[in-house]
This record gives sequence, structure tokens and C-alpha cells, in this order.
Amino acid sequence: MLAAAAIAALCAAAILLWIRRVRAARAARRWRALSPRLELALDPSSRGSRLSGRALARKVTVALARSGGAEVRGAIQAPLPPGLRLAPQLGKSRLQLRGVQDLIVGSEPFDSEVIVQGANPAGVLRLLQSAEVRDEVRALFRAHPDSQIASGEVSVRLPPGAGEAEIRAALKDAAGAARAIEEGAVDLSLEVARAKQSARQESVGPARRFTPLDPDFVFQRRIIRSFAARKATFKAFGVAPAFGGFLVYSWARPLSELLGRTLGALQELGILLFIGGFIAGAAVVAFVYRCPSCHQIPTDGGAVDLDAYACAHCGARLR
Repeated sequence: MLAAAAIAALCAAAILLWIRRVRAARAARRWRALSPRLELALDPSSRGSRLSGRALARKVTVALARSGGAEVRGAIQAPLPPGLRLAPQLGKSRLQLRGVQDLIVGSEPFDSEVIVQGANPAGVLRLLQSAEVRDEVRALFRAHPDSQIASGEVSVRLPPGAGEAEIRAALKDAAGAARAIEEGAVDLSLEVARAKQSARQESVGPARRFTPLDPDFVFQRRIIRSFAARKATFKAFGVAPAFGGFLVYSWARPLSELLGRTLGALQELGILLFIGGFIAGAAVVAFVYRCPSCHQIPTDGGAVDLDAYACAHCGARLR
């Protein structure tokens, strides 16, 4: 019985392997037939697993999978912020996105459709100021939900059996997104170079952190309003009770005569209000008083900045 079962398992494995090879060979023949019409050439160094060509005057590659699917890749020939990754969040629930870094650019519906990540939030936000870059990224993710921008390239995954029209659209969209991001990165590099040159020529003024979002940038108002609400929450639940407790304790004697309460009771009330306000304020700072863009606590020299003009972590304007 064991021998028969082993033979049956080996036969099943051999059949599955044969089916996979047949599918891979069929997909390879299909791609070889499509490549001339798509103006793609087989890369000799890839052993038949990669095609290369041009779309919108840009170099693109198609990595072929054994399953019959493929991945279209368009390289971005420009310096990008380290760790930049853009991915669609269409169809993903809030539970699936919990704990995932997602920078807020301040532009809707971009923020609700795209996951923005990067090791340098300030650079990422400056790059995504460009409306053309945001529009190209949104168009790419809407047309191809199984795509992303990471590691300096735009990648679009195609399912097995994708038609010629779908492949052409993926090549065009990947090249268009790569072109827009590359132009935005080049413009950003020139802007940074001009800012550095201007800073060398100007006299030193008040110490104020560079903000990547222009004061006239219309979507920046959303971040400013959100931080204003967080700051008001800190004042309402932290500053107001603590200051009120201090006043009650300081004016306990005249208040006791006016209200007919004992001096000790009013002093205890003042102490409780002060301690409660301090604890509530600390909780608000820990969980609420954060930059709406990068979700970090605004700091100044390592200490919490309770009157922050710009975030020290991502540079977004806060007021």
C-alpha cells in the first residue's frame, strides 16, 4: 500500500511538473509571437525570460513568469528620495493598512488612493508637490491595481493571458509614470540646488526649519487645519485644567471665604485639577499631538515643540 501511494504521489508530481512546463512553453511562444508587434526584443542574457524595448521614447522591460504572467518595468533615471515606495490602497480596508507607514501629502483624492512611504518624508513630500506626478501615479494605479513604484522603477504585473491591448496600455502607463516622476525629481534637484545657492548668498536670519510645501500650496491648508485641531485638544484637556488647578490652589483662601468651603478642600481640588491636566496633556501629546503628515511628535532640539511652525521630521508646515 505504501509503495503504491508513493508511486501515485510521484506520478502526480510528474504530471503537475509537465503541466507547468507546457504552460511555460505555451506562454513563451505567445510572448515571442507578440514581441514584434509590441516592438520588444528578446534579451539574449536572460535565457528567454525578459523582453526589452521602448515606450514613449523610454526604455521598458518585460519580465516573463513561468505561470504565463509578466511584469512590466520602467526605470526612473533620476535621483529619488531614499526608500520611496508608492502603492495603491484601492480595495484595502483600514484594518489591512493599520501599522503601515502612509505619509499624508495634503491632496485629495491622492491621499485616500495611494500609500506613500519613504525613509526621507521631507523629500517625498517635495516630490509629490507636482500635480503632474500625482495625476500620473493615480492614473497608473487606477488602470493597474497590481502595480507599484519602488526601488527606482515603475512595475506593473500582468495576469496570464493578458491581451495585446492590455499589454500596450501597461507599457504606455508605466513609461508615462516613470517619465513624470523623473521630471519631477529633476525639477526638485534643481530647486534644491537653487535654494542652497540662495542660502549661501543670504544673511543668516531667524532659525526656522525649511518647509517642503510652499505657503501658497492650496492642499497644505488641510494639514494646518488638522494640526490646529490637535493643538486645541492639547490646550483644552491639558493646559486649561492644569492652569485652572494652579489658579484654584493660588486663590484658595479668598475662594473659601467666597464659596463657604474649607481651605483644605479647595487646595485639594486645585492639586487634583493640576495633576489631572498634566496627565491628560501628556496623553494628548503621546497619542494626538502629532504631525498630520508623518505622524511624528513635533520636536525642537529633542524636546516636544508645543508651538511648532514646521515638523522637524518631514518639514511640513503646521501653522
